[in-house]
Amino acid sequence: MNSSSEKSRIRLMELRNRAKRLGVRVSIVMTREDLIHHIQTNEGNTACFKTNITNCQQIDCCWHFECQGW
Repeated sequence: MNSSSEKSRIRLMELRNRAKRLGVRVSIVMTREDLIHHIQTNEGNTACFKTNITNCQQIDCCWHFECQGW
């Protein structure tokens, strides 16, 4: 796993698997952000990943720190 595209592909596969476990109907054409939005919704959070919301209070969200740029 030397290339960054290979690492990205693995991360995307992990996201797809997580989404499937939550009951999300996953499509090959879904972007990373689409998958995260569906996961957020299924976990009871607002689907707000990378939507420029500042000062997000959803601290239980898995992507809170990445999304807020921390």
